[in-house]
Amino acid sequence: MNMKTTEKQFESFKQECHKWIKFFGLKDWRIKITHEDIDENFTAADVTHNSRSRQAAIRLNTTLHDDLKDIDVKVSAFHEVCHLLLADLTCLTRSRECSEYEIEK
Repeated sequence: MNMKTTEKQFESFKQECHKWIKFFGLKDWRIKITHEDIDENFTAADVTHNSRSRQAAIRLNTTLHDDLKDIDVKVSAFHEVCHLLLADLTCLTRSRECSEYEIEK
């Protein structure tokens, strides 16, 4: 059975994202937080990012296969912001040509 996430849940998700973005000091990123349909109904939220341009999009899914509890909304926000926190490291591990400066940064 498909369930819809609410505007209240989205507001909570945004607040939680902003809380962790500030906590981790991700000030150099331009982050867009949206409430939209993600093709996969088993995914509560996701993040896409471009480390070079410092742009990211964090999305809360509008339709899920199961009910999303308040704690799930908060954990999902934290989880997606953590992906962003680790984005540079992830990018470096995928790159065959990274400089010593990039690693030390």
